[in-house]
Amino acid sequence: MTSVLQGFRISRILSEATLSTIPLYADAGEHAPARKTASTLSARDVKLLVCLGDSLLTGLCVTAHPGSVKNKVLAALASRPTHSLIVPWMISGEHRNNTCISGGGDGVVSVGRLLKVFSPAIVGLTQHKTYLFSRGSGFNFARSGSTVDGLVEQVHRFVSKLRRPEFCILENHWKLIYIWIGANDVFSRPIDEISRTFEANLVKALQTLRTLVPRAFTCVLTMPNLSRAHVVNTEKRRDLIARKTKLVNDLIRKVVAEYAWNDSEEFRVALQPIPDDEITEDQYGQFISELDGIHPNYLAQQLFAKCIWNNLWLPPERKLTRLADIIQAPWAKPEPSQYIM
Repeated sequence: MTSVLQGFRISRILSEATLSTIPLYADAGEHAPARKTASTLSARDVKLLVCLGDSLLTGLCVTAHPGSVKNKVLAALASRPTHSLIVPWMISGEHRNNTCISGGGDGVVSVGRLLKVFSPAIVGLTQHKTYLFSRGSGFNFARSGSTVDGLVEQVHRFVSKLRRPEFCILENHWKLIYIWIGANDVFSRPIDEISRTFEANLVKALQTLRTLVPRAFTCVLTMPNLSRAHVVNTEKRRDLIARKTKLVNDLIRKVVAEYAWNDSEEFRVALQPIPDDEITEDQYGQFISELDGIHPNYLAQQLFAKCIWNNLWLPPERKLTRLADIIQAPWAKPEPSQYIM
């Protein structure tokens, strides 16, 4: 496992190369059919990319330059047992431009930038940082600290923006919507409260999307392994976080599988799993921001991007769920007519 992780250090170079080596089909002679449904959607059909969720999508402390003087100071603060997390969070801010789905920063490989190869006019890539607890940037409406009960409010903000005169043309185009929520529920909510409320809140958000947003392919992501975050410092606490993470992931899978989301040609919900392997503390440290010891770092965001991009083209029974499989797999190069799954 260690050698595999070390091999992934060169992924940034490899993945950036992918951006230029995936064929550009915009001028190909083959044209998409006049009518598309949620079951026959390809990359070139997606015109708007949307993110809903928490700090996994806001890019809190996901700096691309951990060696800068400012970030070394923040890392030193984070290493103190009594440090306050609010300090690095406020100073570092939210690096939405470095995130795995909507990141549009220089050198960043994200799902959005890969989609742009096929759909050059796509809207939704995030170019800028935001301040802590901001209400979003572009069409990334994720909020640091958000729990699942805050998801409906994000949906309404998305709908409100979509209906502005400058964006209303996108309303009748296909949208790829990502929901990544649950980490703050795991860290802050009692396990019995998660059992009672998480499912209903996620269902409510998806129902609101289905009612208000036409032509939407919605991907719901599961949680990664959260049990070795800096704030989890005892075996008892680690076991509790692992159990709560599993519960949240089980509820996410239940919501996607057991509700009739896909009975319409214009709306679909798909589960996109994220690996939750149990790995060692040293291995985990390679993927955690030095600035706060909790949030995924730049390398982890690149790994998430590869996982989410590859799984977008795989049927449910073949989606990648193990960390080693994702690291070793080549980046997906879908055909122009290949359907999103």
